[in-house]
Amino acid sequence: MEQHSAMEQRSTARLSAEQVDQLAAALGWLEPVTVPELRDLDGQLLVSDGRPAPEYDRLMRSFSEQRAVILVQRVDAQGHEQNTTIRLSPHGMLWHELQNDGAVLLRGAAGGTLYPVLIDGLGLGPRPAPARGVVPAEISKNLMMRAVDFSQGPDSPAAARREAAAAVRGQAAQIADSLVAGRADVVVLAAEWDDGAGGAQARLMGLDTPDGMLLHSVERRFLGEKHLLEPAPAWVFWHMAVGSLPGAEDIARWTGPA
Repeated sequence: MEQHSAMEQRSTARLSAEQVDQLAAALGWLEPVTVPELRDLDGQLLVSDGRPAPEYDRLMRSFSEQRAVILVQRVDAQGHEQNTTIRLSPHGMLWHELQNDGAVLLRGAAGGTLYPVLIDGLGLGPRPAPARGVVPAEISKNLMMRAVDFSQGPDSPAAARREAAAAVRGQAAQIADSLVAGRADVVVLAAEWDDGAGGAQARLMGLDTPDGMLLHSVERRFLGEKHLLEPAPAWVFWHMAVGSLPGAEDIARWTGPA
């Protein structure tokens, strides 16, 4: 990774959620700088007058010069969320870890750490393999979004999961039973990055149960689109997740000469 200071670089900082939101202002994303100084929860100076403190230079530049943002989310049937935000930059990667006390730990590392962090965030593991030749089940357009929207209480997400169970019962009865019983997490991967041509986006969603996974897909049609749920091995979801990330050519452009 590129280094901007001879001083030993610190790779972690502990912040409140409010301080994470203030980072953009502190680093000069907003004009004028509206947060002249930012210290972490341990009192360490991170940013002053829009410039990173020397020992936090690389960590802060990984935030301020980000080229990609990846959100990984798991939401269970009670609305409990596990969120991981990953930022990629010419200086490596930075990700947020929510601590038990509500603090957010920022970690910086080389880009090769991306896959282990993704694996932890997605929480995928061995699942029973689906039967061969299973036909995808059609679902309503907004079902997956309703399954994670607890803003109005638990009734709508529970109804969405029951709707999903009814749709796939003929193809995967055990997965349907897990959905009805509340033994299912919605898994989301969303990414945005600089592709050199105006920006790129990707989104992947699925339902993960102890009895197998359901992969969400959208079939484009001339007069609209068709939303589908299909039983799939966990490795297929992982394969599609990797395919939804910035490619080697993007990373080479970010890290190459200006």
